[in-house]
Amino acid sequence: MARQPITVVPVTTPEERQLLTRLWLSASIESGLSPEVASRRASQGTVEVALQRPDVHGFLAYLDGEAVGFIVATESIMRFAEGDELVIEQIFVDRDARKHGVARALLHTATGLAERLGIDRIASAVPTSARDANRFFARLGFGPAVTRRVASVSAVRRRVAPSEAVSSRDRLLHLRRSMRARGQAASTPVVSSPSH
Repeated sequence: MARQPITVVPVTTPEERQLLTRLWLSASIESGLSPEVASRRASQGTVEVALQRPDVHGFLAYLDGEAVGFIVATESIMRFAEGDELVIEQIFVDRDARKHGVARALLHTATGLAERLGIDRIASAVPTSARDANRFFARLGFGPAVTRRVASVSAVRRRVAPSEAVSSRDRLLHLRRSMRARGQAASTPVVSSPSH
């Protein structure tokens, strides 16, 4: 039996948002997020709420009448460094539906969206550890543009706190290091060299 063509539709109804949320749950667990955390986020409506924002565009891909993949893209208008972009926030194809052109169909839909919006660049954030995804995007002409560095708010706060808050800790560390250095210097015998 021949396969039906891949159909890609925009996510507009609550039912479609629920389908995308189920696929998002699978994608999240597959990428390493714990099932508990992913389920909690899904049940809190995080995905459904995001999909209702005017700058967020979601599409579902159907293969043989079944939803097997999705793409979520956001409009990044007036980025100070590069200009306007359509940013692929996430693309996912169910494991059983891979290698059938579903991801290409989703990306083709994204190119049409970008053109309708008057945007001439598409960007995608691909984790460096996702080798297959990086190869896929590289084959399609995506190249590295930026290195995105991520840190927790608390880690950054510790490093950028006013110097007074950090200075007492720094003074203590400096004092300990100095005392250690003096202790090592005092316990090291000095050997004098013979005079000529």
